[in-house]
Order: sequence, then structure tokens, then C-alpha cells
Amino acid sequence: MVTSIAYVAAPSGPAILESVTPSTPSAAGGTILTALLSNFPVVSLPAHVAATISQGGVSQGGATVLSVTSSVFGTMVRFEAPPLPAGTVLAADVTIAPAAAPSNAASASLAYVDRTQPKIAGVYPVEGPVAGGTVVVVRIQVPYPPLPYPTQKPKPHPKPRT
Repeated sequence: MVTSIAYVAAPSGPAILESVTPSTPSAAGGTILTALLSNFPVVSLPAHVAATISQGGVSQGGATVLSVTSSVFGTMVRFEAPPLPAGTVLAADVTIAPAAAPSNAASASLAYVDRTQPKIAGVYPVEGPVAGGTVVVVRIQVPYPPLPYPTQKPKPHPKPRT
């Protein structure tokens, strides 16, 4: 019987946050994000990873880490983005670090989206005569509340009569 063991070398150098998707979480919070990291220590439990959101160096709170998957190809961290305080700038940074080695953190920028306010989605026409008189159409995108999760089980389809 032959048994083989593969060892993974400890990362040398700083961790690199390769991507965060989606890169536009809701300012109200609750968006599930997935971060892909390289040169990150191998971890297996969400408690072994810390994710924080900051604006201008000021922490806006920790993100809830939902799962961590490590392999020889990198580390994938799924976490829930916290809400931003009302009236703040929507640019923020996410920092992910191993709990045992916070100095080996990796960061990336996020652009939060305020999905609670109407937005101008288009203007037509985009130009007109200097003298004025052009009728302008403004298309407004109105946010809608998220759909609640169903609280009842769906009813089964009736069986066909034979």
C-alpha cells in the first residue's frame, strides 16, 4: 500500500485580492460577495478569516464571512456586505485577512450602489438648438423593494386524471 501526502508551502509575500464579485453591493447591505485571493494562507473555517469594509480608512464594520474554500489554486471567501451609513460616499474598500495573521491582508475597492433612490437612466435628445424649445424626455429608474423569500411551500401540481 502506497500513501502519498502533498504539502502546500506557506505563502511568501503579501496576499493578493484578485477579484470581488459583484463589485457593486447595495448600500443597504445584505449583498453576498465572492472574493478570490492568491498567496493567502490555507484556511478552512469562516472563523479563520476576517473581512471588513472601510471608507477613507474608517471601518464601517465587519462583513459576515459565510464560507471559505482553499486549494492549491487560491482561496475563495464568500461574505455578506454590511450596510453603509446613510448619506455617506458610496466608495469603499474591502479588506480580507487571515485571523491568525492580520498583517497578511489583501484589499480591493468597491463601489456601493444606493438602490433606494430614483436615478436618471437616460435623456433624449442629448442635444438641441441654443434657442431652446426642444422637448426633452427624461427616463427615470425607480427602485423596487426586494421580493421576500416565500414563507409557504409551493402547492404540488395536481395529478392528471386517468
